[in-house]
Amino acid sequence: MVARPESSHVSPAPAATEASVCALPDWFVDFLNDRQTRKPSAHTMKAYHQDFVSIAALIADGDPATLTISEINKGSMRAAFATFARDHEPASIRRCWSTWNVLCTFLFTAELLAANPMALVGRPKLARSLPKALPRTAVGSLLQSVAKDVDSARRTDWVERDLAIILTALLAGLR
Repeated sequence: MVARPESSHVSPAPAATEASVCALPDWFVDFLNDRQTRKPSAHTMKAYHQDFVSIAALIADGDPATLTISEINKGSMRAAFATFARDHEPASIRRCWSTWNVLCTFLFTAELLAANPMALVGRPKLARSLPKALPRTAVGSLLQSVAKDVDSARRTDWVERDLAIILTALLAGLR
C-alpha cells in the first residue's frame, strides 16, 4: 500500500444526493457485512451508515462513494471531525467517533490501513452524571417500616440499629 502524505484538506459537505447516499465504497460495504454478522439492531446499522456518510463527505469533497482508504489519515480525520463538531451535539460526535474507530480498526486488522488514526482524533468527554436521590416516598416508607418494629418482641428486631443503617446509607449518598 502506498502511503500518501497526510492532508488536512476538508471541504464543506454539500447536501447529499440520492446517489451519494446509496453509493458506498466496496471496503465500507465489507465493513457493514462484517458488522452484520454480530446482529446489531437496524438503528445501529443506520447509524454506521449515517456516520460514515457524514465524515466521508467532508473528506471526499461531498461524495462519500469516492473516499479511498489512503485518504483516511490523522490530518483528514481531525479536520473532518472539527468541521462535524461545529454543528453537532457532543453525544452525536462521540457516536460518530466510535463508528469511525470501529471502521478504522476493521480496516487495520484487514491490513488495508497502516494504522488507526482515531486515537489521535479528539472526542468530547462524557458528561459526569450524578445518581438520582431516592424519592421522599421511598425514604418515608423505609422509616415507617422501622417505626412499626418499635414494640416488637422479637430479639432480631433492633429498631435503633435499623434506623442507624438507613440514615447512614442515606447521608452517605445511597441512591
